[in-house]
Amino acid sequence: MKRAAILAQIRQLCCLGLGGEAIMPSLLRELHELVPCDSAGFFWVDAAGEMSNLYAERLLPPDIMRMYFTRFYDDRERGFRNGFARMAQRGALVSSAAFDEDFYRSEYYNLILRHLDAHYLLYALIREGTGPLGQLSLYRPRNSVAFSAADREQLAGVTRYIAHGLHAGPLAEPIRTERGEAATAVVVLNRLGHPVHVAPDGERLLFLASHARISPAALARESGDVPDTLRALCRCIDKVYKDEPAAPPVASIENAWGKFVFRAYPLGGAAGVPGGLVAVTIHHREPLPLTLMRSMKKSGLSAKQKEVMLLLAGGNSQQQIAQRLGVSQNTASYHVRQLYKKLDAHDRGEAISRLLAGAFAPKLPLPSPAARPTGH
Repeated sequence: MKRAAILAQIRQLCCLGLGGEAIMPSLLRELHELVPCDSAGFFWVDAAGEMSNLYAERLLPPDIMRMYFTRFYDDRERGFRNGFARMAQRGALVSSAAFDEDFYRSEYYNLILRHLDAHYLLYALIREGTGPLGQLSLYRPRNSVAFSAADREQLAGVTRYIAHGLHAGPLAEPIRTERGEAATAVVVLNRLGHPVHVAPDGERLLFLASHARISPAALARESGDVPDTLRALCRCIDKVYKDEPAAPPVASIENAWGKFVFRAYPLGGAAGVPGGLVAVTIHHREPLPLTLMRSMKKSGLSAKQKEVMLLLAGGNSQQQIAQRLGVSQNTASYHVRQLYKKLDAHDRGEAISRLLAGAFAPKLPLPSPAARPTGH
């Protein structure tokens, strides 16, 4: 994708008004195309510069994360608090770093950072006015190359959009009423509802579902939401096998990261018999505009048509679309008609369905009569 298109995608994403937690997974994916990296994360801070939340594409395992907060978070040299304070005092918008051989022998690297496979780092200070909002971190592995001056310039160019995107706007709630699929994972439980096999994607979704906020204060409090949910699903399946009245083995949790839907299925017997296992699928659902934005990247829609599609997905009427775009209602109606024509759709619902299904390939023109084969 060309740089202009990537920047347009990032700007549009940050103008949805959904808030930082909702857009961060999509935003980090887009940043991969602007500044190639192995993984990325964002760290929110409060007015005192303390970490108040975080989202990372590679989340540390829960026990390692707790170890970081208890042993290293306040470290004078390597801790987040002091490191962020130094960056904020320098006033540098973007900075980069790399590790030397001595660092690889340190306790901090071997206990914490080696799990992230991070060697080259690129940091961006995200602020609003003079007040810091957080730190964006991009990582590359040891066998990669250091971040360049051009990479630093590219990242610095989007920090103002990211700052804008961290705030939820007035249209956030209506848009949240519909959701698209963001990710799916499977967890296998024993008969008591304890996980016996969890792939990295499943561990990550379980952690996000049970932690609306990820910070030193939040992790000091153990959250039992998801374990309780898993045990309850196993009890539902037990009741079904015993012909007892039971609710369907489905549950959901909704927090700042999205909606998580859990569905349980018996494996090798009921959960209540020795050796019985239960598979639980976890469906992570996000605000619909985020799913649509990913679908629209290959749709061939113009930037204006994408903007109109997102407004339609938010439930806006053509009159409201005209107001948002600053155009006449006739112009807004024209954009909607062109959008439907391009998607071969007749209404908002059909347009959304075709985008989510990837059914937006342009129709090929029929060959001219002279070019058509003739029968014999």
